[in-house]
Amino acid sequence: MCVCVMKTAMTNFDIAAILPELRKHTIGGRIDNVYQITQEAFLLKIHPDNLNLVIEPAKRVHLTKFEIRTPAKPSQLCMAFRKHIRSAKIVGIEQPHFERVLLFEVERQGERQKIVVELLPRGNLILVDHDGRVVVSSRYARMKDRSILRGQPLKLPPPRGKNLLEATREDVEELRSLKDLDSVKAFAHIFGVGGIFAEEVLQRADIDRSKPAVDLSDDQIERVFRAISELKDALLTGAQSPAVVLDDSQIIDVVPFELERYEGMRKTSFATFSEAVDEYFTILSSSGVAGRRERALMEKRQQLERRLEAQKTQLDEFTSSIKTLRTMGDLVFRHLGEIQPVLEAVAQSRRSKQSLEATKRLLMRNNADGSRIYPSFLELGPRGDKVTFAFEDTRIEAEVRKRPQDQAAEYYEKAKHLESKLSGLKKSTQETELLLGKLTSEEIELKQTGKPEPRQEKEWFEKFRWFYSSEGMLAIGGRDAASNETLLKRYVNPEDLVMHAEVHGAPFFVIKTNGAQPSNETLMEAAQACVSYSRLWKEGIRAGDAYWVRPEQVTKSAPAGEYLTKGAFMIRGTRNFLRGVELTLALGVTLHEGKPLLMAGPLSAVRNKCSIYVEMRQGRTSPAEAARRILAMLRTKAEGGTHIDLPRNILDDVIRLLPPGGVEVVKSP
Repeated sequence: MCVCVMKTAMTNFDIAAILPELRKHTIGGRIDNVYQITQEAFLLKIHPDNLNLVIEPAKRVHLTKFEIRTPAKPSQLCMAFRKHIRSAKIVGIEQPHFERVLLFEVERQGERQKIVVELLPRGNLILVDHDGRVVVSSRYARMKDRSILRGQPLKLPPPRGKNLLEATREDVEELRSLKDLDSVKAFAHIFGVGGIFAEEVLQRADIDRSKPAVDLSDDQIERVFRAISELKDALLTGAQSPAVVLDDSQIIDVVPFELERYEGMRKTSFATFSEAVDEYFTILSSSGVAGRRERALMEKRQQLERRLEAQKTQLDEFTSSIKTLRTMGDLVFRHLGEIQPVLEAVAQSRRSKQSLEATKRLLMRNNADGSRIYPSFLELGPRGDKVTFAFEDTRIEAEVRKRPQDQAAEYYEKAKHLESKLSGLKKSTQETELLLGKLTSEEIELKQTGKPEPRQEKEWFEKFRWFYSSEGMLAIGGRDAASNETLLKRYVNPEDLVMHAEVHGAPFFVIKTNGAQPSNETLMEAAQACVSYSRLWKEGIRAGDAYWVRPEQVTKSAPAGEYLTKGAFMIRGTRNFLRGVELTLALGVTLHEGKPLLMAGPLSAVRNKCSIYVEMRQGRTSPAEAARRILAMLRTKAEGGTHIDLPRNILDDVIRLLPPGGVEVVKSP
């Protein structure tokens, strides 16, 4: 049984297999520019064929068909490489001693240089001059067996073992000299190859990988030698069946030809090994980028959530303070008759220079019946300039030298000032919530776009607008004038019905009846699709008229002297009208032959045929933003136990399904 471990770097065999393809496509080309696309990876643009060569030391070298974003500002290291190899012509590529090293020989202004790509664990990209001295290196180092220093001669990494492509039977017999070491480890040690190919050789030779090397018989030595020859022949004849190997839908390896250890496992085949390597390592690299992006989004989320919590706390404090200030102002006006005498008594006491204690006793006096003369008085300030009252369980502090009315006005003014700040704070809080919503959409999209997905074949009707009616009839409509014309010329059968809105430029919809009579519900749904995808949506009109006819009533022949533009048709005979048809749309996910498809159409049809959906109304949100919200909502619903696996990278598909004009997204069950 195969113990599958994901490959993270190209092997000796991978480099040897891709070498002929690199030579075929790049030799003779010129390096137009150099980019450092990540901390570790570089991109060489090669003309005249507009090729992109990815070089990631320690991992990979291959041409790529994927669009790679390049930094706006080059790094100093990138500028150094540009200075010396831009416009250089590639004249040769070699793999010395079957090692994980590639040498690109380039010529610039009549001088030869070499670009050394080391795919060893401590990878490096080095440029050496015609004398073999280091000009530029992505990593400088002093090591036990060699040094990489500017201006010094470059010594290539020492061979890790014997060259497998030049192996003799005597070389194979050396396995026995490693005594009790497992055969697979002994093979990897002698020939410097990775465990995958060491195991492949032993499997082809029908030898247990754990068998001690010292116990290998002459017959087994011979079988190992023949297995090596088979692999060598496969390399020399070129990549015969390049493929990406999958284990439970997880990529684990990329191979130039069939390996017995992967027999029976699922594989994705490619025309060339370079394409297979490109697919494999792009997925692998994208996953790493997605992981870093995910961590960045998580940090951003935590920051926004902290900000939102602080804003909400401040909102509560402002709201409470405003309420308290207004209450205090109201209380002052309601109790002026109680406040004014106390303040006057304190003022008189101060003018007569009475002590604070005497003033307090004055304010605490009782009437003849034992009741307080100033029942609302609570306490006098330590300097005698402020008095605290208690009204309806609320403490109010009044200044002796100010009129109570003026102090009430100050309370109202403070409340008004806080209200103005509250308005800005509410707006800031809404903006933070909006940012969190957008961040959620980014997080959901990131989960789906972390790695490229194989293109899925589209159904024939997906090139049009389409939906299944509540009774299961397929309705397809044009997107524009060209698709209207294509629809009516190529996809209409005599038994179908044609629906159109009484609006200039509206799409045609065709109901595929298969000979059955559509119900009134299906006719209404087709009419709703026609008016909803017309300009009525953009103009904010809530209803419109539509009609249906038989296919033979639709003609491209215009009356004499007239001309029909592209997408326009003449309707002859009686039209069957549906008046005052409401504009209504929804977008959901339905299963077609077990495959999830995005379906947009009238709410009743989508609700009937889609297990998850989102309702749409006329609004002002842009199609791009509305599509992001819809996709986020659909993914949330899909993850809620529906067992629907939404395709990745479908944002553009969602946008294509939206009506013309603004859209308001309505939360649907």
